[in-house]
Amino acid sequence: MQLHAILRNCALVHAPLGRTTTLREAGIDRLDLPMIALDIEDRFDVHFGPVDDSLVTVGDLVDRLNVCLAAKATPRVRQARRRSSWMSTSA
Repeated sequence: MQLHAILRNCALVHAPLGRTTTLREAGIDRLDLPMIALDIEDRFDVHFGPVDDSLVTVGDLVDRLNVCLAAKATPRVRQARRRSSWMSTSA
């Protein structure tokens, strides 16, 4: 998986990465998380959102990525635009 490759590039420990592996166990600290988020955004073309304390395990990253991918796959509902004159009438 592409996410595994991103994490493997940042991980200091070369132990197997599972969903329950904490980022600390993988050698990924809080300063690495913004760079990982940017790599995820570039690789998957999503907006990853804020990097906060809720991202503790590899599973948390996977879950956030799945939410981002689901939001990307959901079609946007187009709002009907009001038809009005393009010129301002307030002058």
